[in-house]
Amino acid sequence: ADVVIDVTAKAPAAFAQAVRLARAAGTVVVAGTRGPGGSADFSPDAIVFKELRILGALGVDTVAYEAAFTLLASGRYPFDSVPRRVVGLDGVDGLLQSMAGESDEPAPVHGVVAP
Repeated sequence: ADVVIDVTAKAPAAFAQAVRLARAAGTVVVAGTRGPGGSADFSPDAIVFKELRILGALGVDTVAYEAAFTLLASGRYPFDSVPRRVVGLDGVDGLLQSMAGESDEPAPVHGVVAP
């Protein structure tokens, strides 16, 4: 994969899997923390040999969620008018193509995959 995004919580072995899934010169995004421990099958040298770019992204805590929900509920901004599309697994290709501007279908700002 060109980009692998690891959003698993408290699953340290998932990072090793993300590194394996990324193509040479690809990118691995690690969103949130993994928790203690690690993976016996992980070799940091794989990052070097594949020349990967690793990006870390902090998650949020309950205070941030509360602030976001308060903002949504306030009605101050028209979030309900943001173009969005929810698809099942069979609709992922079409959703990604429209979001990448590769189809005639208008791209949503918010795309959701609900298996």
